[in-house]
Amino acid sequence: MFETSLLNGSALRAPVDPRFSIGLRTDYVKLPENSYKIGALLLLASLAQLDWESSIPTTIAPISPRWRGVAVFGGAVASVGELPVKFLVWGIYMAMVVSIRAREYQQSIFDLFWDSRKVGELHFQKIPTLLASPHTNRTALLRSLNLPASLSTLSDTALSELEVQPVNVIPTFIPGARDLDLDKFWLLSLNALTDMASIGSKKRMNDRFTWKPVHTEMQLSFSAREGPGLPRSTPPFLTFGTMARAITGLAEWMLPRAGANKEMEFQVEFGSSRTTVGTGSVEYQSRLPSTSL
Repeated sequence: MFETSLLNGSALRAPVDPRFSIGLRTDYVKLPENSYKIGALLLLASLAQLDWESSIPTTIAPISPRWRGVAVFGGAVASVGELPVKFLVWGIYMAMVVSIRAREYQQSIFDLFWDSRKVGELHFQKIPTLLASPHTNRTALLRSLNLPASLSTLSDTALSELEVQPVNVIPTFIPGARDLDLDKFWLLSLNALTDMASIGSKKRMNDRFTWKPVHTEMQLSFSAREGPGLPRSTPPFLTFGTMARAITGLAEWMLPRAGANKEMEFQVEFGSSRTTVGTGSVEYQSRLPSTSL
């Protein structure tokens, strides 16, 4: 039995159109926190590879090799047919901000509304053990979860478009690095990914770009310059789509390692050739971070 509550994004400091809102239904079944967070981040990064103005029916997050316990999927309700990518991006952003601040990670359905009309759903659902494999095809996984009748049909095309070249990050701790507040790191990452999705995955980074939302007290920077050198003059280039994948790589690297949540710099490598296309950093904006969210 799901219990329902309504949520308003106006207080979330989210880059979201005020006509968009979400509602929460939950059965209070607890889900693994890290799998919940990583699943949402992977789906958000995948959506950032698509055209911001495009629409999709229903899609699902890829399964992390390590954090496999939760299926995160969403899309348009059947009566709508296709959901604008931006609505699903906003829905993930707002749902995660609510979950992180409440520190509640439960089996849930977030209803997505545009001008008070329900247009889509975002689901967080436990994955059966037999299906919790990074080798499970996303199309097969979504079908095996018995797609709710309320959602539109699955699109194989939409899922295939989300597949991209591998991106790796090589972190190095900054001298005197301080511990990063993991909740604030998640909020920073969600904010950056939402912006990246709206900018466009193919847009190239030519110099340096920094996200520094005030409520996180942290900043995330990317640079197309390899150290003091000039930006790459031949492909592959550092794009916003590649940066989105790098953020998920940072999170997946940081979570299982004790003491890895520290201020750091990192290199971004693209493709099976692991070509360095840029650098980045995660650090506090000031020397005295607070403890509030």
